[in-house]
Amino acid sequence: MKLKQLGANTTLLQYEDLAQKEVLFSYETPVAVNWLGSGVTFISDKKFSNTTTKHIKNYVDEIASYHNDTSNHGVCKEVPQSWIEDHV
Repeated sequence: MKLKQLGANTTLLQYEDLAQKEVLFSYETPVAVNWLGSGVTFISDKKFSNTTTKHIKNYVDEIASYHNDTSNHGVCKEVPQSWIEDHV
């Protein structure tokens, strides 16, 4: 497991076990989960501050550019915040 600082108040928790997933934290709150190689990023449906919303958007845009998907189609799925917290 590794912590990667993406920016001010934005941290990525990377699991290196069989799960191979990443969890995006904005401040101290998990707001997105990405299973590497799945092509799907799960983002919270909860409404957060403008800054946290920007953190999520930047992360999703980074993943989309990595997969060469500039339209973001099929990349994100909104899920309840409790689902995100259950998968940390």
